[in-house]
Amino acid sequence: RQGVFVFIPIVMMVFARFPLRPLPSLAHSVLARRFSSDSEIAAIIARTQQAFRDSPAAAAAAFSATSVQAEGLRCDVRMRQHKMTLDEPADLGRNEGPSPAEVMMMALGTCQEITFKAYSTAMGMSLDSVAVTVRGSVDWRKAYGIDSPDPSGFTAVSTQVLVSSAAGLADLKQLQQAVDAHCPVLDMFSRSVKVVVNVDCELSAGSEPHADLAVAVQQRKNVVAANVDGHSTLSSMSMLTEGLKTVARVGEHEHVVDEPTDLGGTDTGPNPVELVLAGLCSSLQMTFKKLAAEAGVGVDTVVSKAKGDIDLRGFFAVDESVPPGFHTITVNVVVSSPAAADVIKQLHAKAVECDPVMHLVTGRPPMDLGEVDVSVA
Repeated sequence: RQGVFVFIPIVMMVFARFPLRPLPSLAHSVLARRFSSDSEIAAIIARTQQAFRDSPAAAAAAFSATSVQAEGLRCDVRMRQHKMTLDEPADLGRNEGPSPAEVMMMALGTCQEITFKAYSTAMGMSLDSVAVTVRGSVDWRKAYGIDSPDPSGFTAVSTQVLVSSAAGLADLKQLQQAVDAHCPVLDMFSRSVKVVVNVDCELSAGSEPHADLAVAVQQRKNVVAANVDGHSTLSSMSMLTEGLKTVARVGEHEHVVDEPTDLGGTDTGPNPVELVLAGLCSSLQMTFKKLAAEAGVGVDTVVSKAKGDIDLRGFFAVDESVPPGFHTITVNVVVSSPAAADVIKQLHAKAVECDPVMHLVTGRPPMDLGEVDVSVA
């Protein structure tokens, strides 16, 4: 579908169905000018590809995220120098940040945008803007101990991509195929990634069971049980602003996502694969804390560090046999609690089994990428 009018109705539809306040002047600024850093991005991509061809071992990389959970369900996450708060909505938490499941939607949308920009630049194609809306359908029943015929967590994920470009439809179709083949987060959501979880316990002086949280969890469980199929829909919207920098929003929560300078970005925020690690860490922490509250087990702090190992030859199309996403994720968890170590480890094993984000990374939910909508630049 072509025509400049495609852009406005789609964005208005998204804002109408999901209460997102407009990104300040983004729609006007990105359509009014081309990105100024195309030549720098293209040069970095070319140099990096050649370096990985010359030395494949140099493509081995690791990203990490550390999440600290103390009060309530809130998790304070650090990814290199970048910080982010994740939380649950007000009925369970304080709504001080997006939920882990919402962060995973954010990771997919921003990764699609960054990959579109990187590959259009490498292919010498004009690209003025990219905006992505991601929706995920989540079955919460197993996460709250309710029987369900479906696996825990995401049962479907869909994307809607809007591209503003003067390129022809045939070229844009080729670009979309390249993006779908090399987007790291899409790759991780489309195949089963190996996740290793290690739990250590520290005996603390004592923390009372979280009675208020237990009540809130039971109330949420009642809501899920009353739903016909236990599902709800989550969404995120994001838009590329300049270079490889993108702004993502879930509800009132807005975050900048970018790439490190050595990968062609300006490092103004964490990159999408770091968001995957942040979402996984914090989701396991929140699921564990809910289970502990229900069991009457006091928990002082939970500290988790996730490390994802990746071979960058996949993203940079140096070796098409290499997956572009993480091949292994290791999560090391330290729980401080007055409870016995075997009790903590049993609860955490249950959290791993029913956690919705863990299922997203390891369970390969159905993906619907839809068609790319095009507006003429």
